[in-house]
Amino acid sequence: MDFDLGLIPEFLQSFCVQGKLNLHLAQLYGREPHHAYESMFKALALALRAAVKLDPKVKGVPSSKGVL
Repeated sequence: MDFDLGLIPEFLQSFCVQGKLNLHLAQLYGREPHHAYESMFKALALALRAAVKLDPKVKGVPSSKGVL
């Protein structure tokens, strides 16, 4: 199956706009586009996992009620 790698930046742009999030990716080395994009998606997956992980130190629903 052929896949246009040029669509990946468009996908990531739309993902960020629709998800209302910021995403900063940098390819530090390597020339093979397939491997570069693969590493970016793996990094994105790890970042999303960390973002939604529950903090065991926080009990209940986080709130600023009564603090501000």
